[in-house]
Amino acid sequence: MVRDWCICTGTTTAVSPTGHYKMVRRAAPIHARENQRGLMEPTTMAEASVIPAIPPQPRGIAPVWHTVILLLLLLSLALSGTVRSQKETAVAGHSAIYIVTIVYQWILVGFIAFGVRLRGRTLRDLIGGRWNSVEAVLTDFAIGLGVWFIIICTAAAVVLSFKLQNSLSQSGQHLMKKIAPQTNHELALFMVLAITAGFCEEVIFRGYIQQQFKAWTNSRVIAVLVSTTFFGLGHLYQGPLLALGPTFLGLIFAVLAEWRKSLRPGMITHTWQDCLSGVAQHFASKLVH
Repeated sequence: MVRDWCICTGTTTAVSPTGHYKMVRRAAPIHARENQRGLMEPTTMAEASVIPAIPPQPRGIAPVWHTVILLLLLLSLALSGTVRSQKETAVAGHSAIYIVTIVYQWILVGFIAFGVRLRGRTLRDLIGGRWNSVEAVLTDFAIGLGVWFIIICTAAAVVLSFKLQNSLSQSGQHLMKKIAPQTNHELALFMVLAITAGFCEEVIFRGYIQQQFKAWTNSRVIAVLVSTTFFGLGHLYQGPLLALGPTFLGLIFAVLAEWRKSLRPGMITHTWQDCLSGVAQHFASKLVH
């Protein structure tokens, strides 16, 4: 049997040896589909037209309603803390304050974990993965402690330049009476609080809020400013002057997170700063008394 291929018409013609008859078989349209054996075979235009379009991915690391609830919670906590700080006087013990703060910060982190899971993410995604080598661990610690040293030098230069020693001393003594650990038991509990804050606050402000607003606005600057603003509002209970310190720290942590694409160096710096602050306040309170 001799075959003639008709390329232009897409048909196959088979002519018998005697020439008495011929068979014509038309080729199927060239749109491909997968057969039962996993090979590609032609499909019709009608079948191709019913393939649904891929829906666009929602923007943001969590739903909008979730972020709104979280921001309202943070604002209410900041407002209540500021009002309570203005009304309270020095108290004999601070263990209850530390415990309440530890509990609500972990609750907020749990709420964040729930929100990002709705978009198929985890807390590890917010943090920036995990350490995969000793070198990575040492690098993050070196960066964290180096940033802390820069923060201390910058803060000292600002205080001396603007002659804020007296104002900060008075405000610091007033705050120290309200929150400084006075006993060894409170100091140990404060260390737990410092570690909690170093992890939870970085997840809340630099991990969730900053990344959410960067996804919404496509602007790193806006994301950094929003996360820094909410972080500063959360420390207004210290008073307007002293709250400038945490606000400045929040800005540094936000820039650090954007630079390193990870929260780990900021967590190290944050935890180290809070631990040293607690130890310094503890011994300073003993000297005052």
